[in-house]
Amino acid sequence: MESFLKPLLEHAFGRAAASDANRAIEDAREQEGERSRSFEIVVAPDAGIAWLQEELLPRLVYHLESLGVRPPGYSGIFVSLFVGDEIHFVRTRDVMAFATAALSLSADEMYARWGTHELRHAVKLGDEGPLLALPPGKGE
Repeated sequence: MESFLKPLLEHAFGRAAASDANRAIEDAREQEGERSRSFEIVVAPDAGIAWLQEELLPRLVYHLESLGVRPPGYSGIFVSLFVGDEIHFVRTRDVMAFATAALSLSADEMYARWGTHELRHAVKLGDEGPLLALPPGKGE
């Protein structure tokens, strides 16, 4: 795990003892901006590419898309990685850049794979009428 995540952890804008996580997360939020949010995850001791692809990214990408946070800036969110007895704060754009390099996937491919799969545009009604129309004679 150490060698796999080392390039990512080098991008941390802060770190603290995990026992001080609540205070440290609040401090990181203040540093990143009053409205910023922390996405917390415990890093498995054997974390490698499988952990990144099966644990971190599905949860992170779904969370980002559910909040409407899109590339390239991923503003308002940072990732709090609990690694052993420490917590490391990494900007989401750095996590996604690391994931792009590690998995050879673009952000759009990650969102397609692990996102909410909700439509990003209004549904256009066809000649059949509203999609949730009541059967004839009901509700008239």
